[in-house]
Amino acid sequence: MLTGLQAHADDLLEFNGRLILENSEARIDGESFDESEIRQLRLQSRLNLSDNLFFRTDWELSSGSPDFTGGFIDWRKGDLRLRFGQSKLFTGLNVAGSQLVETFGNRPAIVELTDALTRQIGVTARYRIGKLRLQGGVYHKALADDGVDDATVLLSRIVWVSENPADESILHLGLSYRYRNRTNDASSFIYRARPESRALQRTIESQLTSTRDNLISGEFLWQKGPFTFNGEIVSLDASDSHSIGAYGDISWFIGGRKGYRSGPAAISLGAVDKGVFEGGLGAIEFAVRFDYAELNETALDIQRHFAQELAVVWHLQSNIRLQLVGAHAVAGIVDQQQTIYSLNTRLQASF
Repeated sequence: MLTGLQAHADDLLEFNGRLILENSEARIDGESFDESEIRQLRLQSRLNLSDNLFFRTDWELSSGSPDFTGGFIDWRKGDLRLRFGQSKLFTGLNVAGSQLVETFGNRPAIVELTDALTRQIGVTARYRIGKLRLQGGVYHKALADDGVDDATVLLSRIVWVSENPADESILHLGLSYRYRNRTNDASSFIYRARPESRALQRTIESQLTSTRDNLISGEFLWQKGPFTFNGEIVSLDASDSHSIGAYGDISWFIGGRKGYRSGPAAISLGAVDKGVFEGGLGAIEFAVRFDYAELNETALDIQRHFAQELAVVWHLQSNIRLQLVGAHAVAGIVDQQQTIYSLNTRLQASF
C-alpha cells in the first residue's frame, strides 16, 4: 500500500505520507456557483519496537493548519491484533478504508451523515478465524478537543470473506453495530451531510440534537477480476431522529483491479499491472455510484439526498492517481430540494 521512507536500515523507524491537491466546483439550481481547493499533506511516523509491537502517530496539514489525527500502540500475535490509543472507528466497509483509496474522493452522504467522531481514544481488537474477521472496540473521547467530542462508544464488526485466487474473485459480507452516548452534558450529536463536493455547504443538517444513538449497517463487496461491486445499507436511531440510507459503487479497471486487504476486510489502493515507472501506462478505472440518505426528525420535515456520480481515475502507479469525478444530486428538505451539479478533480500520491 504505502511505501515507507525508512530512517534506519533496520526499519526501526519509518515515515509515510500522502499529498492531495483537489479542486471542486459546483452549481446549484443552475445559478449560484461555488468553488473549493484543498492542499493537504499527511505524515505518518512508525516506531517498530519489536516484530509484534509498534507505535504510530499521524499528522495532517490542510490549508496551512496542522492537526494531530491519531496516535496508538499496535500489538499483534498470530491472528489477534490489539490497538491502544486514538484511532479511526471501523463502522463499515467505506470507513474501514482510508479516504486515500476512495474512488470518488468524498465519502457517501449516508456515511458522512451517521459517522461523526471517527477518531476516538480507546481499545480496538481484531481477530481472524478462517473466513471470519471479528472487530470490536471500546472508546471514550478524542484528544485535544476540550471536551467537545466526549462520548462513550461501543463498536463491533463481523465480516465473512471468501477469496479465490484461481479466478481472481472475492466475496465480502459484513455487519456492524455501534452505540454512542455523550458524557458531556454541554454537547450533543448533530447529523449533517453535504453533496459529493467540498465546494458546497451541508444540505442536510439536523435541527434536533441527541445525546445517544445506535447504528446498524450491512456491507458487501463482490470482485471478479477487473470488475468490483460494493455498497452498504445504514440505519441510525437517535433520541429524536432516524437516519437511513445506502450507496452502491460499480468499478471496472483496464490494466489492473480495485485493491483489497483481507486482514482488515477493507478496500485498498488499486492494483496496477504495469505502472508508468515500469514502462507501462498504469491503469484506468471507470466507476459509478448511486447514493441515498434520509434524515427524519420528530415533527419536522424530512431531509433527503440522492446522488449519481461518475468517476474516471488514472492510476499511474498503485500509489499515484489522478481523479475526475462528476456528480448530480438532489438534496435538502423534501419539496424544497436543490439540484446540484459538481465536478471534482484530484491528484494524490502516497509515499
